[in-house]
Amino acid sequence: MRYLPELIGARGLRLNGGEPPLPQTLAGQRKAGFLEQLADRTGPRSLRGRAEPAQGVLVVVGVDGAPREHHVSGEEPALCAALEDQDLDASRPPAGGDHRSRQPWLFRCVHAAHSLRAVHVADTATVSATEEIRRAVEDHGPLTFAEFMELALYGHGGYYERHPVGPHGDFVTSPHVHEVFARLLARAALELWSTLERPDPFLVTECGAGDGTLARELCAGLAESPIRYAAVERSPGARVALAGIADLVVSEELPARAHLILGNELLDNLPFRLFRERREVRVGLEDGRLVEIYAPMGSPAGPDPPDVPEYAYPEGAIGFLGKVAAVLQPGYALLIDYGFEGGTGRVHGYRAHRFVEDVLEDPGSTDVTAGMDFSLLAEAAEGFGLESFGTVSQRAALLALGFEEWVTGELDRQRALLDEGKGLEAVRAWGDRSRATLLVDPAALGSLRWWLLASAGLPTPGWWRGATRHDLGTRPPAD
Repeated sequence: MRYLPELIGARGLRLNGGEPPLPQTLAGQRKAGFLEQLADRTGPRSLRGRAEPAQGVLVVVGVDGAPREHHVSGEEPALCAALEDQDLDASRPPAGGDHRSRQPWLFRCVHAAHSLRAVHVADTATVSATEEIRRAVEDHGPLTFAEFMELALYGHGGYYERHPVGPHGDFVTSPHVHEVFARLLARAALELWSTLERPDPFLVTECGAGDGTLARELCAGLAESPIRYAAVERSPGARVALAGIADLVVSEELPARAHLILGNELLDNLPFRLFRERREVRVGLEDGRLVEIYAPMGSPAGPDPPDVPEYAYPEGAIGFLGKVAAVLQPGYALLIDYGFEGGTGRVHGYRAHRFVEDVLEDPGSTDVTAGMDFSLLAEAAEGFGLESFGTVSQRAALLALGFEEWVTGELDRQRALLDEGKGLEAVRAWGDRSRATLLVDPAALGSLRWWLLASAGLPTPGWWRGATRHDLGTRPPAD
């Protein structure tokens, strides 16, 4: 995805000129003299004085005393305790950019005030993923990249044996940034429930449920429906976290039936085969090290990727779509991820909130991912009998579901706190609202794509039509 050149300071969170402008209430959050009022009325350590930004600039202002990355060279800052706000320092990506939300700076937007309940799982792996992969290569020869991913992510000693999501893990996703994400997603789910003629129970399945942040908040948001929530997760560490959530059915496999299937940043972690310059990339051994080995294209019945420099063929995601089609009887599936039309992103990983370019080094310690080709996935889904409604940006989806109205309400709450002389709480409300705008910022999480699927014959939901209008015809970028 595109990185924001400068996130913080007088520049703030700027909207790129090529993107549709945010609604006026989003662009005009700050008012002249607001900082001075907060500093004078609350008495905490002074806020940094900055000029009022130009119209169309979203700003999160650092509070003196909050830890910053430059305080300790090379270390992530601790989470704030007092004001619970931090600078969102712009950590530069490697050349070529990055498609995901898992940027280091995004981690610093997540703090202890959230409803995260961190669960620390002991490392019970008795064998490393590296050794497992070496043995597989020695026994069977070079592995396809999908076979490598299966072992590196889901095998013994693999990455998902532990609990890698959240501030204490390697990356955060939209539900960790702000609870309004789940609140608005619940609105979408309730409309889908009504469209399905309000089945009782309402069978909701989240695939790749992680630490349960989204599950916990969605169950609360869907309380008016007779919800039965199933969390599907292959990670043993994540299942430990999920087991602590009341009324949640936790499983490694999809249930027999569902009315709504959700997946947030799931598809790009399912094993994919890798092709480069019309040759298949496989994983072999050289002097005991895992290395890339080029092989000729597979059999005529195998994948036929487009003629692009690098292509991640979504073998695992296609298999998952086949299972989704069998489970929706009838129902919808909403899958949220990064991707492109007619191409894919480059392969990379994350470790400790930092970008990893060489995913063959120390497998099992690193996330492995690449942006998906939504065009190919849509063809596969339709081949399984599903209907694809296309994709919209997360920005468009959340605006259609009421994000602007939520911002207006939060601004009114902040003003009320100021009128009551509660300046410290107003600072927190301001920082909270600013952090939430990352969900719709096109240079941050707003560039995620929401992909809606349905079993045959179901209508297009009203909120989806609204999201399509908000998108103003924009589509995922070509790779």
